Amino acid sequence: MKILAFDPGETTGWAVVEVDEEEHISYHGGIARTHEEVWYTLENEMDHDTLLVFESFHLYANRARAQVNSSFYTVEMIGVINLWGELHNISCKQQTAQYGKSIWTDDKLKKFDLWPTGKYARHTRDALRHALTATKLHRLKHIRERWHD
Repeated sequence: MKILAFDPGETTGWAVVEVDEEEHISYHGGIARTHEEVWYTLENEMDHDTLLVFESFHLYANRARAQVNSSFYTVEMIGVINLWGELHNISCKQQTAQYGKSIWTDDKLKKFDLWPTGKYARHTRDALRHALTATKLHRLKHIRERWHD
């Protein structure tokens, strides 16, 4: 199983998660800052059997004023991902930010040695959360056995 996930924004985090037959999880990821870099990541990381997932964007009333004069770059990045998916006949799965963070907390990521580091690692970590949550990887046997340790 292979999942490519994005946390779109001014600094778009991305992560590729692969799960082998023994349910071992490996990942790599990074950031993309331009439309072209997001497109390039899709071109280089996607296969036809890869699940494509990204964090959705919602403008909530309590945050609307903070978005006045915003260019909505996050929405542009989502458009790039959606367009790539349409052109390649691959459906995209969207998740809210809260959904990924509620299951794969910082403590859980650290516990399972899934903690990217570096200057922009928080964006990669958020993408990683979406990849892990999208396919319910927390339900894998070896993960469940250690989940509450």
